[in-house]
Amino acid sequence: MAHEIKRIEKEFVFKTVSDEGAAVSVHVRTHRYRGVFDPVHGTKIILTMEEQLTKEVLPKRVTLFFFFRSTPMTCKCIVQSIEGQKIHLEMPDRVYRDLGRSYERVQPEGNIGVSVLLDGQSFKLDFPSSESYYEVTAPPSLDIDFNPAKIAQLIQGFRDKVATMGSENKIIMFRERKQETVAEKLITVSGKTLLLPFDSLRQFTDLHPKQRNLLITQDDLIRLFREIDMDPMTGVNTLRAYMEKRKSQKVWQEIYSPILYREYVVGYILLVRGDVHTGGVSPETLEFLIQFSRLLAYALKQNGYFKEIPVQAEFNNSDLIDISGSGMLFSYPLDGPELSLFMDIDIKVTTDPRNVPIRGRIMRIYRDSHNVYVGLQFLELNQEDHEFLLSYLYGADYDGKIEVNAPGFGEEEA
Repeated sequence: MAHEIKRIEKEFVFKTVSDEGAAVSVHVRTHRYRGVFDPVHGTKIILTMEEQLTKEVLPKRVTLFFFFRSTPMTCKCIVQSIEGQKIHLEMPDRVYRDLGRSYERVQPEGNIGVSVLLDGQSFKLDFPSSESYYEVTAPPSLDIDFNPAKIAQLIQGFRDKVATMGSENKIIMFRERKQETVAEKLITVSGKTLLLPFDSLRQFTDLHPKQRNLLITQDDLIRLFREIDMDPMTGVNTLRAYMEKRKSQKVWQEIYSPILYREYVVGYILLVRGDVHTGGVSPETLEFLIQFSRLLAYALKQNGYFKEIPVQAEFNNSDLIDISGSGMLFSYPLDGPELSLFMDIDIKVTTDPRNVPIRGRIMRIYRDSHNVYVGLQFLELNQEDHEFLLSYLYGADYDGKIEVNAPGFGEEEA
């Protein structure tokens, strides 16, 4: 899998390849243009190409492939200007090394798509979905004996335990009601715990940075407010005004911990800290709430709260994001088929001339609040189909292999 290099390393890499006049390949759809790096000028990259190019040939953004000390690297750059054989590019935001694949990945053009062929079960619930995911396979271990087979007993045990952590607690489920408040909408779209007020959140993350990834941080808020179609400043001010009102009622802190079942937020735990609970939230309290939410999700599963439904043999509601001669990245809605890491699946790549059946292995899978994204490595592909796919993706004169140092340019012949 490719790895993004850090900013300081990026500056060193481009200074080195520019000083050395290293070879570079500029990729534009099915065309490949060879050149070398010129010395770096500030934040600008300058290439001298083997042939003269024009604005009609080069789009606004191009892909570069080059080697740094025998390590393959790639990046996307914005074209600033073209002067004869010179191309002036902006310094890229991201550069990736150790590409881990033999073929260049390209964005699909024309009428090309992918469908997933499988028999099994799809998971669909009438609950809001989030960008987080938790697979409920076994009950988490807690320092108290909870019996997940008896929901009422489980909840009472929770209330007895959490009574020392706050002045009030609630368990709210989204089966009969939808998320209404700003706080509910934030934990639903993120699948993470929300700690209010923001001063308490900042203090907690400063003292306990290892638990930062469990919480909605202030860095997340702008993006999350936009996800729920709310102006970020309005959202922040709404929550601040709400906590000021709660403070007048001697409520100092509120913790919203979502109950996550796979990608679905089926409810949440609310812990209110008021009256004598004037100190900061302890990491033990946060950990207990999160672990209990997982235990409750497990108990609900064991008691038949969730049900699976069958899927069709061919799932067509997939979007092809990019594809190479050895793999692809595609996405599908959250209510699509249940796929998991390292699962082998059959797919069908559809084009106008022909359909290409492929068997592949899932090497990467991740989610946001709308889709599941699947990185697939090809395992079984007919030789004739493979040659067709290479020609379709890269053109007849290029086989898609990542090669930069072509003989005859950028180096002296022996």
